[in-house]
Amino acid sequence: MRNITNITNINSLHTLGKYASDSTGGLFWGLILMGIFFIVTYNLRERGIDNAIMSSSFACFLISILLLNLEWVGLIYPVAFGLFLGGSAFYKVFNKSGASN
Repeated sequence: MRNITNITNINSLHTLGKYASDSTGGLFWGLILMGIFFIVTYNLRERGIDNAIMSSSFACFLISILLLNLEWVGLIYPVAFGLFLGGSAFYKVFNKSGASN
């Protein structure tokens, strides 16, 4: 019988985060990042959806770089949020109706 709740080798916050990442195949922190993205986008929607997406993708991009340095997420998360950031910035710059905002 295997006890998957045995976390006796965890002695710091870093090893706890690494354990959560390893035991879920890297999905735990990815889902946390996506949750942060949607919560920040929802809270900033009054400033316009393009500004909300750009702000939340920037925040998640920075957080995902930190989590990548800690080896808690894969490279796909900073790349994905960087693409969201670049796409929303491209839309904001080249959109005719949003150029005056």
